[in-house]
Amino acid sequence: MNRDKMIQIIRKCAGFLMKAESVFSVLGSVVLLAAVLIAVVCRYWLYIATPWADELARYLFLWIAFVGMGYVTQINGHIDVQLVDTIVYKHSKNPEKTMKFVIRVSQVLSLVVLVVSTVLYGQFMLARYPSVSTTLRIPMRIPYLSTFVGLLLMCLHELSLLFLPVSDPMGMKED
Repeated sequence: MNRDKMIQIIRKCAGFLMKAESVFSVLGSVVLLAAVLIAVVCRYWLYIATPWADELARYLFLWIAFVGMGYVTQINGHIDVQLVDTIVYKHSKNPEKTMKFVIRVSQVLSLVVLVVSTVLYGQFMLARYPSVSTTLRIPMRIPYLSTFVGLLLMCLHELSLLFLPVSDPMGMKED
């Protein structure tokens, strides 16, 4: 398999994963909005307690945030510090090549940290939390699974970025 074909396959897989993450985030946000609306209306207008709506909103927010981490990883939307860029462009003879190297090293280091974090969190999660939530009566592993899924998605996206061109990972720039 040639390099261009492999890059296209990785881009399609990353694009599919991003689409699934964005659909989940939008649908989760709609349900989150509905749960918060129900909680507010019931609490302040109907004077009825709805602890299930508060709990549902809290857990949905966790899932949306952690699933969104993977999406943001792929589009390089996390907060970055421009210090390294500034130093490289100021002091390097070939700043573009040096920056590509720095980016690849940071991707590898990020992937190592993410894989270790995912494994450790998975072990931690499986060893604990046999309890159920207070109101919804769902296993607490479901809310805590959001962190594991978010870390796993970040690992997948970071891995795909390692194989894609640094300058245009998703093939969005026109030549």
